[in-house]
Amino acid sequence: MKRTSVLAVAVAIAANLLATEVNGHDGRRLEVIVVDDQLAVHGYNSGGVDQGGNPRTYYNAMHDDWQNIAGGIVAATADLPGFDVFNATDSIVGGGSADRLQGAELTLTLHGAVKWDNPPASEPYGTPVLIDLLPSEVITIGNSTDFVHNNAPGPLTLASNISAQGEHELDLDYSVALEPEGVLYALQWVLSTDQPGISDSANIFTILSPDSSATNGLRLQSLHLEKYLSTPLIPGDYDRDGKVDVIDFEAWKEQFSHELLFAGAGADGSRDGIVGPEDFLIWRNHVGLASPLLDNSVSIPEPTSVALLIAVFGALTLSSLETNSR
Repeated sequence: MKRTSVLAVAVAIAANLLATEVNGHDGRRLEVIVVDDQLAVHGYNSGGVDQGGNPRTYYNAMHDDWQNIAGGIVAATADLPGFDVFNATDSIVGGGSADRLQGAELTLTLHGAVKWDNPPASEPYGTPVLIDLLPSEVITIGNSTDFVHNNAPGPLTLASNISAQGEHELDLDYSVALEPEGVLYALQWVLSTDQPGISDSANIFTILSPDSSATNGLRLQSLHLEKYLSTPLIPGDYDRDGKVDVIDFEAWKEQFSHELLFAGAGADGSRDGIVGPEDFLIWRNHVGLASPLLDNSVSIPEPTSVALLIAVFGALTLSSLETNSR
């Protein structure tokens, strides 16, 4: 882009961010939590309910939309997904983390970005095909102190000296000198803290879809990608619906032998980057469990059908594991 165009984009983005400060940040957000002494984020929607559930039945992923800039400027911005640290009283997902993180610093480090180009128009969406961005697809992310972009990843200070009351609206400003259409972008982050005894998060993904007011917003495809990249609440929940059942077995079977770009995605329960027999064993050992986030109406798979699957595929899986260990 020419210098004048870059300046125009910068001015438009600044105006958008000023409006954001006035109007607030209701919508899809990520609450910072500590699970088994490891950082994680749990998605919720402060602006209402969407098809993903509120809160989500998985950790570490959330999507939202680009907003194209008006006035003939070819660019888009977003101010969500954002982050929060809540105390036990204010926590959306339960528990809160402000007490564990009081006085600490939170750092969010960008590791890279990928895209899902032209996802299927309707279900089944299948396994997302994730590829690198083109050189012209530069996504800049920043806050009041730091800026990074996908070609120069690095750390952003998300919060310093966290108070006992927590820190709300720890938001990022996303921008791109394009009007995305037919493509979903996924930014890969890791959250860390200087608080002793708390380890870094697994991969966290913020996903951005096209402006739905101008084009097909790919909302359902965004949700599918969000689930695929997320961390399940219960091991073996490979479709991220909050329960471990026969559908998760089908997901494992469909993805079996896939080598994944991101460890822990999809049906990679062992987080080794490959969907293999050990991921079946993880499913088998947790089948029938359900997240407390689900209500009592959730159906658990019939014991006979699950037992049959375990008997047939368990024998094959154990045989495969023994063969590989020789």
